[in-house]
Amino acid sequence: MARHPDNSEGKGFTLLELLVMIAVLVLLLAVILPALNNAKLVAKQVVCAAQMKQWTLAALAYTSENNETVSPYADTCDRTNSGNALNPDAYWYNRLSHYLTNENYGQWGMLSGSATKTSGRPTPKACRFISTGTTITDPDYYKGMSMLYLKYIPQSLRSYLLKFAGFLRIPGVKHTSEFYYWHTQLKNDGGTFRNSWYRGLMLQIAGETDQDFVTGKVIADLGCGPRGSLCWAVNAKERVGIDVLVDQYRLLGIDSQNMTYVTSTECSIPLDSDSVDILFTINAMDHVDNFEAMCREILRILKPGGEFIASFNLEEPASVCEPQTLTEEKIQQALLGPMKVMSYRMAKHGPHGNQYLHFSDGSEPPTDGPRYLWVRAKKQV
Repeated sequence: MARHPDNSEGKGFTLLELLVMIAVLVLLLAVILPALNNAKLVAKQVVCAAQMKQWTLAALAYTSENNETVSPYADTCDRTNSGNALNPDAYWYNRLSHYLTNENYGQWGMLSGSATKTSGRPTPKACRFISTGTTITDPDYYKGMSMLYLKYIPQSLRSYLLKFAGFLRIPGVKHTSEFYYWHTQLKNDGGTFRNSWYRGLMLQIAGETDQDFVTGKVIADLGCGPRGSLCWAVNAKERVGIDVLVDQYRLLGIDSQNMTYVTSTECSIPLDSDSVDILFTINAMDHVDNFEAMCREILRILKPGGEFIASFNLEEPASVCEPQTLTEEKIQQALLGPMKVMSYRMAKHGPHGNQYLHFSDGSEPPTDGPRYLWVRAKKQV
């Protein structure tokens, strides 16, 4: 007699089927969750951009109604009746909030966690880089988030993150790293850049003992940084600093220096052809992304008979801020070929704080490995 199945046992999943189902669910979650997270991030970015646009329009409206004056961080004259504290509207974020059309500006996107509410209005502590007009007296104020975020990263992690981001070629990392370096130098210098040592260094590279050779000349420094590298050359007709970060350096006080600054790109210099008598560059050419293009620009802006006075880092490993590894052959082919070389010297790196020592101590010039090259050359007529 045939045996009928026992319906009381029911039907269920086998262990194998259960494991397969769990694996499928995990796979689906692995595919879906990143997409959901990306969508959430995009939404936050849209909200943040919209809110920042509101604040920008509010700042422009305030400027328009106040004789083209940018709102200060705080109006120290706007005090309470007791005179011991500032009125709430003395602060820029409360003053500008009157121009906002949307009162729901508590969420700050990337600034989330840095804004707290006071009397229904935000106190965006991390937004103080929007503050004080043309002269930024506190170097902790940054122009934008790309400059701001670095100071919140522990020092022990910062260099590794920048190197990794540079390896991935993330846009803006090199310039952010360079700006942060100079911001740190400004703090180390006590809030005002020290630049007196440029005179001795540039005269030494040029092989001169005084500045008579720049008298009445248009001189420039390519990759100048914000220290005021040509302030010493008071006999020059004009002193021009050339750098890709000039706009950011204005936050560090370069407008108080007796130099003219122009903003270049990584492949062009905004100066007329045959307009510069003497062009300096001090260990800056390994910072550029397109070495050959910048060499062509150097030759273009130099006058016929104009002089090129330079220090190069040779055979240094590439890094975030120095993507070029320069060699003598590379410099000769791209730059010195059309020039008449008048001086050509090499020295190994000196100790910290006196890195150019071996140019003057009689050391044997090296022929390979990391070293400095000093060149003075003239563009042929």
